[in-house]
Amino acid sequence: MPSYKVTYNDPNTDEHHQKTVHAESSDLAAEQFKEQGYTKINVTPIPDVIAEIAPITEIYRGAKLWIAHTFTLNRILSWIYIALILLSALSLIVTLFRIPNMHFFIEFLASVLIALSPAIIAILLKLIQRFVIAHETIAKHQKPVSSD
Repeated sequence: MPSYKVTYNDPNTDEHHQKTVHAESSDLAAEQFKEQGYTKINVTPIPDVIAEIAPITEIYRGAKLWIAHTFTLNRILSWIYIALILLSALSLIVTLFRIPNMHFFIEFLASVLIALSPAIIAILLKLIQRFVIAHETIAKHQKPVSSD
């Protein structure tokens, strides 16, 4: 079954859309959209080679959206935050088992501080992350000042 690229306007929003459809003829492809109430319908036949590649480009577009949604700055900072907390917990456990003699109290405190430093960095990163999110939210909801 041949493929057609159909461009049309949504009558409610007057937005321009484009879609690839399979139909017996260009008239049948246009009729599908007329039945749905779309306007300014333009049907262009697609050669068979391009029609076979179209699903691959849809998968690629979907993959790009998934990557953009998954690897946001917010999520990456959260992963770093969790990794630093886990590193700090592991370091603290190793430190507590390594210094059984509490007579060296200052050495013990220094070791604990070194073990907790990833957690401290993680907390600072989390604070910076929340500040950035709050700043973006405020900027998003601010109305532009008009020059009247």
